[in-house]
Amino acid sequence: MDKDFMPEGQKSHLKQEEQEAFVEQQEELDSISASLPDNDPLDEIVDELNKSKDQLLRISADFTNFKKRISKERQEWKDSAHIATIKPFLNIIDDFERALSLQQKDDSGSAQTWLEGFSMIHRNLLKQIESLGVTEIKTDAGFNPVFHEALLLLENKEFKSGEIIEIIRKGYMYNETVIRCTQVSVAK
Repeated sequence: MDKDFMPEGQKSHLKQEEQEAFVEQQEELDSISASLPDNDPLDEIVDELNKSKDQLLRISADFTNFKKRISKERQEWKDSAHIATIKPFLNIIDDFERALSLQQKDDSGSAQTWLEGFSMIHRNLLKQIESLGVTEIKTDAGFNPVFHEALLLLENKEFKSGEIIEIIRKGYMYNETVIRCTQVSVAK
């Protein structure tokens, strides 16, 4: 019902009812707010500080993990660069070893000086690659397909099956990584 079209007596009655309803609502709101705990502004500040601290700790942990991952990747890049640098030297070492083995079969005294110089170069070259972390793959433990490449299978009664008879080409490792497998002949 519209209040403008109501008689005057009903208007005052309606106003009184509205006022009573308003007072009842106020009393309800006051009782609800009295039952709620007081929100201390200091508690809100402490909660905000704890949230910020937690976020800072997470970011710090993420950054630490990032630094570790980058350090590991950097080491892997360094190892790859070393391997790429070392690999060409291996063929030179092979050539030196072949020439030395041929020259040692010739007992003439004129070649002795040349042979000593050649041996010195060979030792120095081996020392240089060892300083870079390169080591020769051992063959005394028998054939291992991880480290050795069998080029020939030979029947030989002096050797047990799976034993290395002869080293055809030496293999090398950089730290724990095989750069080149040792080529061998293996007994059947």
